[in-house]
Amino acid sequence: MRRRDFFEQIPSLFARANQRLWEHYEEALFTIRRPFTHGNYWAVRRYCGGNPPRSALEDTHVHYQLDPVLARANYPEAGPLERLEDFTEGRVDLASALLHFYSPAYPIYDDTSVRGLNQLDADIQFTPNFEETTVEHYQSYIDVIQRLKDDVPYLFVPERQYYLTRIVQEALWQLGLDSPVPSGYRKAPSRRTGPSAN
Repeated sequence: MRRRDFFEQIPSLFARANQRLWEHYEEALFTIRRPFTHGNYWAVRRYCGGNPPRSALEDTHVHYQLDPVLARANYPEAGPLERLEDFTEGRVDLASALLHFYSPAYPIYDDTSVRGLNQLDADIQFTPNFEETTVEHYQSYIDVIQRLKDDVPYLFVPERQYYLTRIVQEALWQLGLDSPVPSGYRKAPSRRTGPSAN
């Protein structure tokens, strides 16, 4: 797909993706505190498909190990992703979601969004767990999304109240969801199924 075609489809792609998850996304985004709390951690984990107990979500104690890592993250540097490995049981999508909810310029890095991006002839790879090249791949992902953000014409940006990173990344996610899954490709569980109700 040509980039111009993607830009023209952003309003409809984003609307479809946003319809599925806006409530869960905003639930997580608007509960984030600074300094970062244990409850914030569990809210992001819930967004990524977990089902923590209500008491975990309401924990207002500062997460003294995690907060400094997030506070030192400096977009567009992907390096902080690696420092989150121990907090996420090695899950790359959760690590990038922690970065995103703390600093929304960071895009969430998941297999569906990468598949969407690759529909634009990008050559980005995704692995669900940390590997030697994960940070390098995430940096490439950030860089390509930043170029899309820099180039998207204003008339194709549908929602003014959201960060442009989210609009572009959610449109890519929907594009990836709509794309056929390559044969032999084992689809990872999606964060878009939404969290279970408590």
